[in-house]
Amino acid sequence: MYRMYQVDAFTDKVFKGNPAAVVPLEEWLPAELMQQIAAENNLAETAFFVKEGNHYHIRWFTPTVEIELCGHATLASAFVIYNYLNYDRNEIHFTCQVGDLFVTRKDDWIVLNFPSIEAQTYKKTFRLFYHRRLVLIRWLYTIQKRNGWCCCRMRLQSPIVSLISI
Repeated sequence: MYRMYQVDAFTDKVFKGNPAAVVPLEEWLPAELMQQIAAENNLAETAFFVKEGNHYHIRWFTPTVEIELCGHATLASAFVIYNYLNYDRNEIHFTCQVGDLFVTRKDDWIVLNFPSIEAQTYKKTFRLFYHRRLVLIRWLYTIQKRNGWCCCRMRLQSPIVSLISI
């Protein structure tokens, strides 16, 4: 049995913000099954992660494809790790297809630093999520670029919309 959390990122109100499903795993499921779970969720992204030593490897799926990077689903995953998996350190280290991602707790905020992406990749992202363009555009404006890194944050107390066992 696996637990799945649905987290609303970038808000402190239920049914607002940018929802993402989060599925913590002890070992990887077949990619086809993770894709089917994401399709069933029908959210912009479903994040899956596995603890590997001192870090977590994370993957993201839309209802139709696996993607290289997703900020709000990474923040949602960090929220689950901090609040439901008894993680007691200040920083979470994720690895993914594009490299290393670091999430830090600062007061009641979760802050995500990740490598900035070339404009061409953003164009690819916009094509993938054309139906959600307003959400992505608003999210991109919350990014602060610093020394070749982008910074994105959300409040630590964002509400959980649902917890589902699969």
